[in-house]
Amino acid sequence: HPSCLGYSEELAVKSRHGPWTCMDCKHCAVCQMDHTIGTLIFCDECDRAYHLTCHQPPIVKEKQPQGSWICFACAPQNNQNPYDSLSGLPTPRDSPVPDDESRGSSGSWDNNIYDPDIPNVTHWTVEQIMEHFNGKGFTEFTQVFRDQDIDGTALLMLTRADVLTGLNLKLGPALKIYKQIRILQTRLPNPPLP
Repeated sequence: HPSCLGYSEELAVKSRHGPWTCMDCKHCAVCQMDHTIGTLIFCDECDRAYHLTCHQPPIVKEKQPQGSWICFACAPQNNQNPYDSLSGLPTPRDSPVPDDESRGSSGSWDNNIYDPDIPNVTHWTVEQIMEHFNGKGFTEFTQVFRDQDIDGTALLMLTRADVLTGLNLKLGPALKIYKQIRILQTRLPNPPLP
């Protein structure tokens, strides 16, 4: 409850206007993945979360901001905010969460910078996903993406268990497809496999 969090009346009203989530439930504003694949940092202006590698420009772990931080979408030199659809969120400045708790948790690949040659599939259609996997040599298995209606957003949320058990594929092809999915999820050429 807003009152349990110590929110002011104004912040309590703000928190009901947008898709607000607590610090433990936040997902990256770019890739929509949670803290399990990398450190999330939180903007002090818009309360959006970003993986160090998803933020533009990417943030190197050794230079991870301490204290107040403003994301690229809220920075004064940026006139266009690509995430305007999420306006009205309460900010950490208004939140009673201590600063050290709001700076995210550690991940296993934070020192890596994403590969710009690996596409961002967030807004891809099912057909674009199928075309990508056709190009990777999985022609006989791409129909599963259409059957399961897996577009870019859905692909970014797939877990290893989803691929191994939910797509009705043999183990070998499922593991190879999952490796390609992890590359698209992390935008790293050799991502760690959970």
